Amino acid sequence: AVKSNWIEVPKHMYYYSNLHLLKVVNNLRYRFNKEGIIYGIRCVVTENMYIGSTNDSVGRFNKHLITGDSNVALQDAITMYGLSKFKVYIFQYVEFPHNATYVERKEMLRLVEQRYLDMYPSDQLYNSINAVDSK
Repeated sequence: AVKSNWIEVPKHMYYYSNLHLLKVVNNLRYRFNKEGIIYGIRCVVTENMYIGSTNDSVGRFNKHLITGDSNVALQDAITMYGLSKFKVYIFQYVEFPHNATYVERKEMLRLVEQRYLDMYPSDQLYNSINAVDSK
């Protein structure tokens, strides 16, 4: 049962379902590569969400959706329910100045991601704490 204080999915630009299909996952991975994005991975059964950011969508979604080398709570839920019960939401792009360093890009992503984490009660997140530095 969904709790009354549950937060709905924020406004998003894109979403992907059928994550059990490799062609869908690869489309997602390559569509946003080298672009700064804030994303959510949501279980449609529990409505829990993992929120993340990346400018390496090929590598990051490979870890989340193919190799399982990411957030433990998210991976446990994927094992329990299967990828077909998850959707990926792309909330927003984060544009970087042309000359931004890796560290500056990471910090810009972190600041925007934190705004999305702050929208949710901790019991609705797979992120282990409501802070960006959690895996």
